[in-house]
Amino acid sequence: MNKIKIGLYFLIFLTAINLSAQGSRFNNYFISSFGTGPSIPTSNFSNVYKLGLNFGLNGGYLFTKNIEARLSLIYVYFPYKGTNSDITGGTLHDITVKGDLLYGIFANPKFNPYGILGLGEHFFYNSDLIVNGVSQSIESESGFGVSIGVGLSYLLTPQFSIYGETQYNKVYTAGNSTNFYTVGAGVSYKWWSDRK
Repeated sequence: MNKIKIGLYFLIFLTAINLSAQGSRFNNYFISSFGTGPSIPTSNFSNVYKLGLNFGLNGGYLFTKNIEARLSLIYVYFPYKGTNSDITGGTLHDITVKGDLLYGIFANPKFNPYGILGLGEHFFYNSDLIVNGVSQSIESESGFGVSIGVGLSYLLTPQFSIYGETQYNKVYTAGNSTNFYTVGAGVSYKWWSDRK
């Protein structure tokens, strides 16, 4: 699994270098954004946890009119559903650091649907876990995750945009995988152009 992770990160690095070289014909921008929305557990994960929330901070770079690479820090939490009679409370937290490649379909600066492909590391931990009426110590684990999704951005001013996204996340943890959707909306800010 470690070799696969290293290989995928290296592929993103090489892609970024290639896109940077291609981007010399366009205006290039640094973009930061913040978004929030619901997180929806799926498969067996939905048997244990309820609908949660996510909050994300993103920093990106627009290489061409169509392609952006970004680094994201995302916090997600899922309340425990209470389906196990021994466990009466708790919350699962997920802190994610990941890289995304975004491809704008129309390269339209005003209205732009786009696709998302992401890779990153997820750090899970439980808090407020109550088993048989006794509060338990925090349990944690980490896993490598992949995500795929779609988004839509709308330019309000030359620097401010609003956007909405949904992503399907698959995280490989010990012995199984954790699957969930994140849905969010937010605001992005374009900092500057470094060349014409």
